[in-house]
Amino acid sequence: MPLYFILLSLPVFIAVGLLSGNRSARWLAIVLAAASLIMVYSDMASYSSQQIIIQSILHPVLLLLIFNPVSNRYFANAASKTES
Repeated sequence: MPLYFILLSLPVFIAVGLLSGNRSARWLAIVLAAASLIMVYSDMASYSSQQIIIQSILHPVLLLLIFNPVSNRYFANAASKTES
């Protein structure tokens, strides 16, 4: 039961971390996206082709949004505010 709670609350913690400018939340988002894609591709029989296509497009797009130059400046500014 505790593992189930952790897995359900992980996206919430990532979202809060991203909004607060936590750099480790970006890396955790990558790990979660990669794990999600691995699960989809390893069990393709239980997913429709539309779900696989959406997952294959959605995760890279979201990760590109997290790592674009504007986002990099946002996280750099958040890191400099916490250091001072």
